[in-house]
Amino acid sequence: MENNLSESLDDLLQVFKKVHRIKLGGSNEPESHSEKLKMTVNMFGMIKKLNREIKYNVREGRVNLGAQKQSVDGSLLHLQNLLYEINHLKKQIRHCYEFKSQDEDLDLLEDVKSDKLTSNHKERIACLEKELQLRKELSGNYKELLNRREEVIGNINLKHEKFSLFAPSLQTLLKATKPLHEALEMNLDVEWKLGKLVHLLPEPLYLAYINIYFIKMEPNSNVNLSISGTEEDAFNSHLSSELNSIRKQDANISQSSNLNNDDDISTSNIHMEPHPLAVCFTIGDLKNIDECFTVTLRYFDTLGVMTANSEINYNKTDEIVREISSASNILDVVSNNDGETIPSFEVQRKLKSFQINPTSWLQNLQKKGYGKPYKWLQKMCYIRVNGIQNWEEQKTLNVISNVINKIKKLWQCRLILFTQLKAIVNNKIFLYTENEKLPPGEPSCSLVKWTSIDQEDYYASFVDKTNQDSDVKDSNSFYRALIVKGSAKMECLISLPLKFPFESPLWSINISWNGQHNATNNSAIKLMEYWTNSLCQEQLNNEMAMLSMQLLRTMYSFDIFLETEGQFYDPKEYKKEKHYNRSFSKRIRARPYRYIGDSFKQ
Repeated sequence: MENNLSESLDDLLQVFKKVHRIKLGGSNEPESHSEKLKMTVNMFGMIKKLNREIKYNVREGRVNLGAQKQSVDGSLLHLQNLLYEINHLKKQIRHCYEFKSQDEDLDLLEDVKSDKLTSNHKERIACLEKELQLRKELSGNYKELLNRREEVIGNINLKHEKFSLFAPSLQTLLKATKPLHEALEMNLDVEWKLGKLVHLLPEPLYLAYINIYFIKMEPNSNVNLSISGTEEDAFNSHLSSELNSIRKQDANISQSSNLNNDDDISTSNIHMEPHPLAVCFTIGDLKNIDECFTVTLRYFDTLGVMTANSEINYNKTDEIVREISSASNILDVVSNNDGETIPSFEVQRKLKSFQINPTSWLQNLQKKGYGKPYKWLQKMCYIRVNGIQNWEEQKTLNVISNVINKIKKLWQCRLILFTQLKAIVNNKIFLYTENEKLPPGEPSCSLVKWTSIDQEDYYASFVDKTNQDSDVKDSNSFYRALIVKGSAKMECLISLPLKFPFESPLWSINISWNGQHNATNNSAIKLMEYWTNSLCQEQLNNEMAMLSMQLLRTMYSFDIFLETEGQFYDPKEYKKEKHYNRSFSKRIRARPYRYIGDSFKQ
């Protein structure tokens, strides 16, 4: 429509221009002039019509626009109402999240779960109702137990009165029968005094004593039990602990700084001292006191931790035995923990509250001879340690029996080690090898010297550190053996593990003859070491023959090495004495070190 109006206006403008030219030109044609006027009138009518239609359309558009605007305003108002409701709901949800019922802090005794309950809220209500019922039952049981306790206390008092009346007669009877007890070698006085001390032990030591006592009562247990300390020391310790607790309470109440400093000074050394009573148990032949292993258990009341110290009684005049006794500790092998760490977080927290460094505390324990706080010891006395998930299950385990049996086994192994070392030092190599398979005849070489060395000397020698770092530990014992045959000398370094004979000793060999020969520069020495170190306890008939058999393997291998290698030197110092078919085999030129059948073979 707008296009039609524009075209009509353009046509009207053209007509006006033509009329204007006609008037300027002075034309006398009335017909052309009248036609132009008619055309102009028609165009004016058309323009008027189009103008009315356009106004009508504009008015109709305005009406439609007002209606759409009113609809948009209504939608906007509705959107604002929804946003307000959303904000209100968010506030309510936040209040719901922040809501906390007072029953959430309760430790419920039992959870109620059922398929009939359709929501967590109903389950919670059911749990609370069940909790209320259980607490009422427990309250009734508690009152009943209190009444029974009073009855038992009354019965105990009555029996105590009867026993107190009977005690003078019993003491008179004991004095009258004392000569008979001495004749029968019955130490009733010692057991009586020991029984009095048992009741003064703290709870962990008491539990350990009772369990070890039952093990002692078993036949052939070879366990002796005693308590070190006096009754007077126990009472004095109890009084001092009470006084310290009173002083601590006074210090907390008092506002004076001088009192607090005095209390800190008076209690600074209490945490470093154990209970005056200690439990000692001895493993070994009780008739032979010189072959016993003694363990002393102590308890630190303030820290709530146990320590154990061991002592070996075995012919301490022997230098080899004395060095092994001081260098190794059987208690370190009982479990993976060696006692060099604090066993529980609770003890760490207490040491921190007392401003005591854990490392210095552990060092102080060993300086004073109190031993180490082993984790297995805490389990044995039912003290919580790190790394136990189910503590109730741990209590049901027969921990003490397992520990005693393991200590017995380790002590028996240590006795075996002492016996083998004494035989080797005294040059009695064949003392325990009667039932073992050996080549005919003795080795041509001879053992000249067997001495002990420290770890620094061991690593400062020819030992191949790259192959032995994983097998040699700081707790091992180290020895040097010197074997001689003619002008040749063989030096053997032996690393003896703490778990011997469960773990085999490790031998390193160096031969001084026409140069230095060891595993780093001679494959023959490497095969010799392998043949010696491959021997294990399962291959032997006698448990005492481990070190001797390894020594004999090394000595026979030394003879064969000199016999096979000596043929390349002139003059020939060593002739063939052992029975073997070939001196060398394969590309690696393996020597016949192994004794198989009736001869030595590769």
